[in-house]
Order: sequence, then C-alpha cells, then structure tokens
Amino acid sequence: MDILYDLKRRLFSASDKLRIQVAGLSMRRIPVHSTSIASIGYLPVERELEIKFRASGDVYRYFDVPGEEHAAFMAAESKGT
Repeated sequence: MDILYDLKRRLFSASDKLRIQVAGLSMRRIPVHSTSIASIGYLPVERELEIKFRASGDVYRYFDVPGEEHAAFMAAESKGT
C-alpha cells in the first residue's frame, strides 16, 4: 500500500495556524461559530472535508464528501449537533 495514501486515511491533529500537507495537498480550515467545532476545511476536487473539534483539538478528515453536502454544512445554523 502506498504510504502517502495510508497517511491520508489517518487522524490528524494540528494547530489552526498550521497548514496540513498530505500528498502535496494543503487544506486551510475556516473558523466557524460553534461550541463544538473550531474550524472546517474542504478540498472540492478531492472531495475531502476536514473538521477541527474545539474541546479536544482533534482534526478529522472525511473522504468522498460531495460539494453540496459541504455547502449545506457550512450554511447550517448549528454545525455541532
């Protein structure tokens, strides 16, 4: 298995000031108003969504997320429930 492919599937934790680079892709997260979510990023071509949680600081990356779902998530009044 390709090591970079495997790395993309792992959980990442990093500061909001840090840009995560995986397989040459850089994802910037946008701060959001939420009690549970600190920031959200999205790579449309790769269809990857990244969420940083406020309490733990953990960053989760979700794969194969359609752009419509990302847009609806960003437009939602409550992003954390």
